[in-house]
Amino acid sequence: MEDEALDNNYNYDPKFSFNYGFPSEETLKIRNSLFRDCTKLGGLLLFYLLITKLYAYIFYYATYGVLTGSITLSFQAVRSYLTEEHQSLVTSTTYSMALNASVTVLGLITILILSKTVLKMSFGSFFKTGSGNVKRAVVWMPACFVVNMIFSLAVSYLTEMLSYSGIAIPTPDFSVRSPGRAAIVLQILYVVVIAPVIEEVIYRGIILGTLSKYGNPAAILLSALAFGLMHSNIPQAASAFAMGILFAVIAINCGSVVPTIIIHSLNNLIANFSELTEPFDIPCCEQILNIVIIAAALVGFYVLFTRYSFLKYDTATALPQKGQVTKAVFSNPMVVLYLGYMVYTILVSIIKVNL
Repeated sequence: MEDEALDNNYNYDPKFSFNYGFPSEETLKIRNSLFRDCTKLGGLLLFYLLITKLYAYIFYYATYGVLTGSITLSFQAVRSYLTEEHQSLVTSTTYSMALNASVTVLGLITILILSKTVLKMSFGSFFKTGSGNVKRAVVWMPACFVVNMIFSLAVSYLTEMLSYSGIAIPTPDFSVRSPGRAAIVLQILYVVVIAPVIEEVIYRGIILGTLSKYGNPAAILLSALAFGLMHSNIPQAASAFAMGILFAVIAINCGSVVPTIIIHSLNNLIANFSELTEPFDIPCCEQILNIVIIAAALVGFYVLFTRYSFLKYDTATALPQKGQVTKAVFSNPMVVLYLGYMVYTILVSIIKVNL
């Protein structure tokens, strides 16, 4: 009788296998796949930091070789020579932009080759082109500019308050040093073209392309965090984090990083317009820029209030329990190591300024 009651109460199915409390075989496969992809992704981001630093050293060695006609293995000798004999060269915008462009382009090419040939990573889904991408970029660029402006003002206020308390916060310097035609051209090329393309490919294309199949929330959060921390200073990191979330959502809903590349480029152009045009002494330049900013802000608020539904995205995840994917991503040792190192660099820069 007891057995019969149990059968009636629990609808016992003889085919059912008792694995209560244990994940299914399919869930285990997804967890293992997610762990592998996170490990590859974290390792790839760390390798990008390492390889760009290596390329920077090679660039300095090459500069030393060109200037002296000789070769040395001592980086101390290279650094001493460049800073003492050619300080005006190595501190000029022309040199720093040439260095940045060379290092980041070579770094991107290297990790793309590595990810495809060695790590066998798949993230090509976010590199599709389409006729509507340019239109979406034009529509959403003012909205992104508004978000960037709001967060930049908020962080600027916070930074100012901290400075009153005796805590200095490092801020980026975009001024053109040793201005000239080559310096301006290289700065525009890097700030408006090269940097947006590389950053969108890495922080949207690769990260979202690798993780979005497991769930958009974790992919968006890691993409925005990595993008923000990459700037290595609090003022830029905060606004870049907010922009990174918006960029990631746009890239996911458009299925491509092409719109975010365009938005990123235009945003950088407006944000650095004064510095880029200062050496030319263009009449009424500030007035023109103010008009553009006001117009972009008005259009941006309008877009945010009227088209906010576009920013909704699918929150479903590949694992059954809520938050499992996010927990798996942010507890992965390689991801933790990468994010931890980026936070460490920001903290070190703050400590150095305040010593």
